[in-house]
Amino acid sequence: MKRDILSRRMSAARPETGRSERPTTARTRAPRGARAAAAPRLTRRTALLGTEGAFEVMVEARRLEAAGHHVIHLEIGEPDFPTPAHIVEAGVAALNAGRTRYAPPAGIPALREAIAAAMCHRGHDAPAA
Repeated sequence: MKRDILSRRMSAARPETGRSERPTTARTRAPRGARAAAAPRLTRRTALLGTEGAFEVMVEARRLEAAGHHVIHLEIGEPDFPTPAHIVEAGVAALNAGRTRYAPPAGIPALREAIAAAMCHRGHDAPAA
């Protein structure tokens, strides 16, 4: 009997993916009331997390700025100037070329070498490795 079910599932599979036309999951969704009852517990737990400190700094910086103080925004890496057009174009070109994954953890070797060369040119000892 088990083999019979497996062969029926295999015959219903789509040739391009090998997956069956219908999802075959045994899991069912919890009743609506059960999920709602769990929500307050999750809410209490997440309230303990607080907020990201950098955002608190940003709020304070904006408050000071509104009060007339000169503020240079460095709090979360959000520049206070528009992205230059050549950088926007390079980003669009990279996306169109399919470059949508993370870079290697140590960085892109060619970029590391270019940065090291520029730093050496400025008189700093900066090996690329």
